[in-house]
Amino acid sequence: MMRPTVGIATDGAHSTKERLTRYRAVDLSSGLELFNHSIGNKTNNIGEFLAIIEAVKYILSTPKHLVLSTQIALPQSLGIVISKPRHLDAVSSCN
Repeated sequence: MMRPTVGIATDGAHSTKERLTRYRAVDLSSGLELFNHSIGNKTNNIGEFLAIIEAVKYILSTPKHLVLSTQIALPQSLGIVISKPRHLDAVSSCN
């Protein structure tokens, strides 16, 4: 499987030593970090999930970004669908 080179990549991480969970997103085209948040002592899964939610909000507010890449396995029942701006006439889904 090829690594994506465009869009947004998200990740979450938890340090048991520091008792700290963080999540962030990176613009794959430029390498710029779009956001980086610390949420206290939560689980890694919570960090991963919040990164996806934050990225979806970013995508919907920024028409330039339309691709979301994450390492977390999303259950299909979650039904996350990203609607692109109407002028692009398409819908992308994450599963």
